Amino acid sequence: KQWYQRRVRGNKCPKGQYSPIEGTTQCYSCDKGFFADLEGSKECQPCQVGHFADSEGAQTCTACPAGSYQYKTGATSCYNCKAGTAQSKEGQVGEYRRSEGECFR
Repeated sequence: KQWYQRRVRGNKCPKGQYSPIEGTTQCYSCDKGFFADLEGSKECQPCQVGHFADSEGAQTCTACPAGSYQYKTGATSCYNCKAGTAQSKEGQVGEYRRSEGECFR
């Protein structure tokens, strides 16, 4: 696990990083699929369904683009709609129709 030792205002880790020990200057980047949107986070949160984080140190997760879906939390990518199907909304879940996501003919 990569960590960073730095002094920041109030000894808080920056967004996208966390430290399980309050007041320390040893900060860890959030893993792919997780994010920390607040300074001084003690842990990273998994991306919600319909969202992903494809790099370490994410401050937010990205909604799956139109034409794709994701039904798992902590995702690093989204599933593309199968050939012959489509959908036009971002952040689709596809939880109840995993074989096709929320992609329709």
